[in-house]
Amino acid sequence: MSPPSEQEVDRLILAIDVGSSSIRCSAYRMATSDDDKGNVLTVSSVEGCSSSIKMQAVQPNTGKIRIYRNDDESGKEMCILDDVDGSVDMTLAKVRAKYCNSNSSFIVSAVAFSTFVMNLVGVDRDGRPVGNDATLSYACNTPEVARECAAIRGKLTKEALGQMYQRTGA
Repeated sequence: MSPPSEQEVDRLILAIDVGSSSIRCSAYRMATSDDDKGNVLTVSSVEGCSSSIKMQAVQPNTGKIRIYRNDDESGKEMCILDDVDGSVDMTLAKVRAKYCNSNSSFIVSAVAFSTFVMNLVGVDRDGRPVGNDATLSYACNTPEVARECAAIRGKLTKEALGQMYQRTGA
C-alpha cells in the first residue's frame, strides 16, 4: 500500500487551554484554497475531538495556582502538567479513532496554548515549578484585590470603564 498523497493528509491544530476550572484540548482542521486574491486559510473544528479535565486550578481567596493536586481515583499527587498531557492524549485518541476508518490521515501541524489571563509561576533552575506558594493568578478574589478593583472603578466614568474593557477585556 502506498503512503497517502499530500491531498489526503489533514493538517490539524491542537488548541490547549489551561483555565482556572479545567484544562481543555480541541482539534481543528486547517485547509487552504485558492481564490482570485490568493490563498485562503480556513480552520474548522474536528467534530467530537476535544476533551476537558475538570479541576480547580486556582485556590480561592489566595490566587495561588495549584501546581499539584491529589488524584481523585488513586490519591496520588499529580502535577497540573500531567492533566495537560492527559487532555492532549484524550483528544489525540479521539482524532485517531476518527481517522482510523477513513481514506485520509492527519498530521498535527501546530499547537496553540493559552493559560490563565495573567499568572506567575516560580520555577527552579531546570524550569520545574517549585510549588503552590511560588504562584499567583489573576483569578484570585482576595479582599485586597477586591478593594483595589473597587477603587479603580470609583475613579473611572462609565464611559472610561467601557473603553478600558474594550482595550483589555477586564
